Amino acid sequence: MEPHRFSDEEYGRLVGEVQRLMEKAGQIPYEDVQKFVFDLLQNLDGLHREALTRLMELVEAEAPALVEALAADPAVHTLLTLYDLGPGIPEPPPKGSFVPLGEVDILEVFKRPIWLPGGQAEDLEAGTVAAREFEGVRVILCRVGDEVFALRDACVDSVLTLQQGTLDGHTLVCPWHGCRYDVRTGQREGDPGGRVQTFPVQVGETGRFAIGFNVD
Repeated sequence: MEPHRFSDEEYGRLVGEVQRLMEKAGQIPYEDVQKFVFDLLQNLDGLHREALTRLMELVEAEAPALVEALAADPAVHTLLTLYDLGPGIPEPPPKGSFVPLGEVDILEVFKRPIWLPGGQAEDLEAGTVAAREFEGVRVILCRVGDEVFALRDACVDSVLTLQQGTLDGHTLVCPWHGCRYDVRTGQREGDPGGRVQTFPVQVGETGRFAIGFNVD
């Protein structure tokens, strides 16, 4: 049986449907179900990302001229860009040759604002650092008084984690370099250009909190 090939118009509708379903998934009122859905998507993402990365490494090594030909196809270009394989990939054909994709930003499907449950604030010991992972992103949670702060678990310009760091009020001390970060802003003391990424935290009346991703 011949594999099904989407026309440009059909592919555009498929992209729109994916966007609609992702937005709907983010509105599921049951935390356990929502977590299951996003855990499933995260693992599917890892499965596809690893395979595509290996595929592109083989193509670039064995047939580098083919990279440009692959990227000339808008659907392939979208997929490669979606999985962070875009650097060095040529831009797709001008708008008009593939209008449906020009009307839908596929990257925003997976970079939408989303709030993921983090648990109970009271379960975090005040003055300590806890490491968590949300949708493949390593995060450290710092509780200072009744407030909870979330930062990316990586010291600036380093692959070393901050989860073994110590808290001194609103200051997080890196266990490796001794550098100090303000957990409220992620700013490193004495280094205007050094800043670890922070994520917004919402704490509800019951003490349950959520971490925001892709939130302006």
